[in-house]
Amino acid sequence: MKPKVIVIGRNYTSRLGMIRAVGLAGYEVVVIKTNGRKTKDIDAYSKYVKDYLYAREPDRKKLLEVLMSLQSDNSKSIIIPVDDYAASTIDDNIDLLKDFFLFPNVNMTSGAINKLMDKDYQKMLARKAGLNVAEGWTIEIKDGNYELPKSIKYPCFPKPQISFMGSKRCMKRCNSEQELKTVLGEVAAVRDCPILIEQYIEIEKEYATLGFCDRGNIITPAVIHLLDQGNGGHRGVAKIGKLLPSNAFHTFFQQLEEFFRGLNFVGLFDVDMYESKGIIYFNELNLRFGASGYAITHQGINLPAMMINKLLGNKIGSTCNAIITATFVNEKVNFEDYLAGYYGWKEYKRINNIADFRFVDSQDDPNPHKAFRKECVLRIVKQHIKNLIHKK
Repeated sequence: MKPKVIVIGRNYTSRLGMIRAVGLAGYEVVVIKTNGRKTKDIDAYSKYVKDYLYAREPDRKKLLEVLMSLQSDNSKSIIIPVDDYAASTIDDNIDLLKDFFLFPNVNMTSGAINKLMDKDYQKMLARKAGLNVAEGWTIEIKDGNYELPKSIKYPCFPKPQISFMGSKRCMKRCNSEQELKTVLGEVAAVRDCPILIEQYIEIEKEYATLGFCDRGNIITPAVIHLLDQGNGGHRGVAKIGKLLPSNAFHTFFQQLEEFFRGLNFVGLFDVDMYESKGIIYFNELNLRFGASGYAITHQGINLPAMMINKLLGNKIGSTCNAIITATFVNEKVNFEDYLAGYYGWKEYKRINNIADFRFVDSQDDPNPHKAFRKECVLRIVKQHIKNLIHKK
């Protein structure tokens, strides 16, 4: 009897992509939703979902209670986080969970994955591995106060040093010390957290590569060229992407293997990089599979299944499928941008239609897309009514 797999996260496209990867591998899926209200999102309608539970972020105690209720007498269940909050919660509570579950880890050591989430630490490791990295400075906001290093070069680009501790709202170009102080003041008014301030480099192309790490060995079948990204709250999330074979980035991947060597990480990952003046720069490492990971699964390479096999002590499985260049659209991000007024219905339809495949729509698993279309209609109607009231 195969163990059940527990998928945890806030974003339903990230959860849905993982649900399908796990379901295709033949496992029963339990979902723990950590966002919004205690209602079903569209991923609940996937044919692979056996049970659908709720533990709203940031209540880590509740998430652990839900997880512990899923213990199995027959075998250890597998936990797969699809965002930093879920990954960090699991990593902080390894000693509680390890006797009942299997999950991504670094030597089964509590706090080790959270240490790797520190962008400053990542960049130190990246430099050692020979990867190109923008110059950076770290500041600590404490009790609303901070001190700026005098060596900061402008323009610069601030970002949370540890993703789950901050907000994407602070991620913007600052051309002067005053602009930087304005951004940091907005962060300080909300919470204390470490901020990484990077040298601003004009980005010509943005990429991501998703893979599976078996301690020092990595499997990275493709690179995603981010052709367009979401706006507002979806900034930095791929809206339109193009899959490219990884052999076109041979030198970068040699250096990336060196980066992972010695980390002793077992799990899925997502590395962001960008190109400027012909140079590929390492941007950051995410120790989980985001929504764009489904693009790899759709092309016939099931990285989550490889990780599950590794955690179970089985052979990882075949990795020989060749990636065919293809364009995808994240239709959730596309719809959110349309609804927020970034463009009209015609452009929304055009973007959806350029895709070779999309993240929600699936002939093999059609019910989530049916639910998505109903939700879109409902939200458009609500928006129309709201606009009419506002005009009055």
